[in-house]
Amino acid sequence: MENFKIREDLNSIVSDIKFKSNKTNYGIRNVCNVILFNDKVIEFRDTDNLYELFQSYVDIGETDFIKSKELVEEYKKNAEGEIEGTYICVKYTLKDGSVYRLFATKFNSNKMIDNYYKFYKQQKKSENKK
Repeated sequence: MENFKIREDLNSIVSDIKFKSNKTNYGIRNVCNVILFNDKVIEFRDTDNLYELFQSYVDIGETDFIKSKELVEEYKKNAEGEIEGTYICVKYTLKDGSVYRLFATKFNSNKMIDNYYKFYKQQKKSENKK
C-alpha cells in the first residue's frame, strides 16, 4: 500500500475562487473558476447547481452564508474506509455546517494544479533565500 500525503497548503496558490455564468447553445452553464497566483484559471464543474443554491440565499436577503471556500486536497477512501489516493476539489463550507465539493472540469486540470503548485513553492523558496 502506498503512503499518500495531502498538501495542507494547496490553497496558498489561489488568488480567488468565484462562479461564472457562460452562455451556451443549450442555455446558461455555471462554473466555478479558481484563479491562481499567476492568473491561470482552472474550471470546476457545478454539477449539483451550487450556484443556484447560493443565489437562493441571496434572493432571500442572506449575504454572509459562506463560511469558507478553498482549494483543497483530501484523501479518497474505499468502501472499507481505507485510503486509496487523494483528490483535489474546491470545498465550500457554509455557516450552517453544510459542505459542498466541486471537481475539475478537465481531466488534466489536477496535473496543471500540481505543476503550478511546484512552481509556486520554488518561487517562494528562492524569494526566501534573498
